[in-house]
This record gives sequence, structure tokens and C-alpha cells, in this order.
Amino acid sequence: VGAASSLSSLVKGGKRVILVDEVDGISGSEDKGGISGLVEILKKTVYPVILVANDAWDPKLAPIRDFCELIRYNRIRSNVVASVLAKICEREGVEADPLVLKKIAENAKGDLRAAINDLQMVAEGRRSITMDDLGVLSLRDQEKSVFDTLKAIFYGKSAQGMIMAASSSDVDYELLMQWMCENAWQHMQHPKELADAYNALSRADVFLGRIRNRQHWGLLSYVFALMSAGVSLSRETSGGGAPKYQFPSWVKDMSAARARRNALGGIASKVGEKCHVSSKEAFLSYLPYIKFIIEANPEVGAKLVKWLGIEPEAIEFLVSKEAAEKVKKILS
Repeated sequence: VGAASSLSSLVKGGKRVILVDEVDGISGSEDKGGISGLVEILKKTVYPVILVANDAWDPKLAPIRDFCELIRYNRIRSNVVASVLAKICEREGVEADPLVLKKIAENAKGDLRAAINDLQMVAEGRRSITMDDLGVLSLRDQEKSVFDTLKAIFYGKSAQGMIMAASSSDVDYELLMQWMCENAWQHMQHPKELADAYNALSRADVFLGRIRNRQHWGLLSYVFALMSAGVSLSRETSGGGAPKYQFPSWVKDMSAARARRNALGGIASKVGEKCHVSSKEAFLSYLPYIKFIIEANPEVGAKLVKWLGIEPEAIEFLVSKEAAEKVKKILS
């Protein structure tokens, strides 16, 4: 990918687009460069880069999301999937009952590749397929994404359905509450509706606190009810709309703060080792001076960073972005 981001097209006058599939499968420890390497490529590439991920909200993809425009592809409608299956059967000379194809399409839940695989499994060695041949298939149990859960809650027709969507979701209920808190305002524009919605979320949080402190897990049903139906039914007049759901900023901020603490802790540890002081002493007494030196004179700062054995990437958490870039440029 790195070389492709700067090489010209093989076709004279042609244009290049770089596609990276299964980005959320990249391992920072096993794949060379990992996420940080991909970020550097995105900064320097002269060609458009398309990144494909099953879960764009995977925490490890946070550094990448800042450089990307997220485009969500919805699952293919079952009638479209059925029409594709019908064309395949026609080309392969297999007679198929339309109800069979409809059933296979519905069972695939919008996954065309899965539907084609299921069709192949059913039609293997047959010239015609009927409903009786579907016994080899099991209901495809697909994980509900957080977006599916939010839609089921905000667009649900009944309180029971909303509660069921929250309680049966694969998303952790505490994280789901953060998603609800972040996105409730997109469905409710009136102050009273918002007040009622966030009051329901605050009450759900109270019950969560009691569960943590007293281990009364029977209260979890109240959490699900308040964070789903309690929020959604607060809407009285506002339209549903078609919002673009945002990742919880609180989680993002906490993740960034944790990364900063870890980076500064690593720097303090290396400073303490070189200067024969504790990490705490290095953090409190040495890091402020190191920061001042780097920002005042990047060339001297670069030498200091090299002597201390500090990773150039970690400097970004200590000094301004501009100063960090100068140091990295000197060290590169």
C-alpha cells in the first residue's frame, strides 16, 4: 500500500484508486506498520484511498477515522437478492421455485454472498429445487450492529419492541447508553422532549450505579426500559428524520485521554531511567523542561529525544503538533 500511494498508474493517462479491504482486521503487532503506518500513508498519498471495514467504529480505527469520510452501505433488499439468485439459476439451468429463492434471500438478511453460497448448497447436484430442499439451511443468525439497534429503538412501534432491541443487542449496554446519549438529540428538537429523554437516561444510569454497588442484577430490566423506551417515547411531536449517528464523544475523549496518559507515562519512565529518578519525579519535575526545550529549539529537542530513547510518535502527546512534526522530520 505504501508504494502504491505514490507510484503513477500503469495505464498511461489513467488514474489510480487504492483499495484496502478488511481494515478492522489489521493487527498493530502482527501487521507491519499497522494502523499507524496506514495513517502515515493517508497523510502522504496523492491518490484516493478506499478503506473497507466491517466495523468502522472499532476503537483501534479511531486514528484513521479522522482522515476519512464514512460511507455506510446498507444491506441489500431481499427482493433484489432473490432476483440475482433467479438469474444465477437461469444461467446454471436450475429450475427454482420463486418461493425458494425468496426464502433463501430472506434467510441471508441482506448478505448477497451468503445467499449465493446457500443457493449453491441447496442446488448442489440438483436440476430443480423446492421448499423441501431448504432443510439443509439453518437460520442465519447475524450480529446486530449498533446502528440496527438504534434504529429499532428510535423507530420502534411499541415500548416492548424497543426494550427487546436494547436487551438483545450485541452491543454492551453501557456503551449502548453512551450511543443513546450522544444521538438522542437528533430525533428530538423540542427542549421538553430532550429534557425527558436525558432524564430517562440519567435514571437508567442511577440503576446502573446500584447494580455496580449492590450487585442487584434484577435492576437491569429497568436500565433497558429507561434507556430505550424511556428515551424514544419522550418524543411527542418531533419527526424521526434520517440522522447520521455519531460515535459517543465521551468514549472517544476517554480513549484519547488514556492514550495520552500511557504515552506520557512511557516518556516519564524512560526519562527516569536515564536520569536515575522515579517515574513520578520525572513526570512532575523533568517533563515540563523537556517540553520547553523541544518547543523552543526543535533541533536540540530532537537530540534530547534521541538520547532519552523516546519514540518520536510519543512526542505528540507532550508538545504541540507543530513542534512534534519538526522533531520527527529532524530524526527521520
